[in-house]
Amino acid sequence: MQATTTHYTPIRANKNKFEGIENELEDTKTREVEAIQKLKSAEEHLQEKETLHETHTRDSEIKIQEAVANFTSRDTEANSLLEKSRNLEDQLKAYEVQLAESAGKSALLKEELDQLLLVKTNKESENEELHII
Repeated sequence: MQATTTHYTPIRANKNKFEGIENELEDTKTREVEAIQKLKSAEEHLQEKETLHETHTRDSEIKIQEAVANFTSRDTEANSLLEKSRNLEDQLKAYEVQLAESAGKSALLKEELDQLLLVKTNKESENEELHII
C-alpha cells in the first residue's frame, strides 16, 4: 500500500496545483473582464467629454463670431457718427463765418442808414427853411 500512497500523493499535489492554477486563471479572467468594463466605461466617459467639449467649442466660436459682428457693426456706427459730427462741426463753423459776415454787413448798413437819416433830416430842415423864405 505504500506504493499506492506514494503514487497517489504526487497526483493529488498536481491536482491541487492544477486547481490553484485554474483558480488563478479564473481570477485573472474576472480581473480582465472588470478591467475591460472599466476601460469601456472610461472610453464612454471620454467620448461624452469630447462631445461636450466640441459642443462648447462650437458655442464659443458662434459667440465669438457674434461678438466680432456686433463689434464691427458698432465700430461702423461709431465711425458714421464721428463723420456726421465732423460734418456738423464744419457746418457750424461755416454758419459762424456767415454770422460774422452778416453782423459786419449789418453794422455797415446800420451806419449807412444812420448817415442817410442824418442827410434826410438835414434835407428836410433845408426844405423847411426854403418854404419859410
